[in-house]
Amino acid sequence: MSPGDGHVIRSEEAPEPPAWQETLWARVEPGVCIGSGICLATAPRHFEPSGHTHSRTRSDAPVADSAARDAADLCPVEAIRLVGTPPATGPVAPTSL
Repeated sequence: MSPGDGHVIRSEEAPEPPAWQETLWARVEPGVCIGSGICLATAPRHFEPSGHTHSRTRSDAPVADSAARDAADLCPVEAIRLVGTPPATGPVAPTSL
């Protein structure tokens, strides 16, 4: 059975999302962003204004959801990437080798 054959998939029958979908975060490429604001309107939990003309990823942004993926798809200059590391929450301490 498939969704296209008229069968309704109940939640217990719905497939699990791929593991990679649960571990991606949206990231704005600052050198590419032109400040269209589409991401701010589409996914405000993920993005915030940066200065007067650009956007940036919120430091408290959750894992990418459909709104973040929509923002990436709608960005006119493709400045939003989905990456496997969370946004930085502050200064990064140097690591010792």
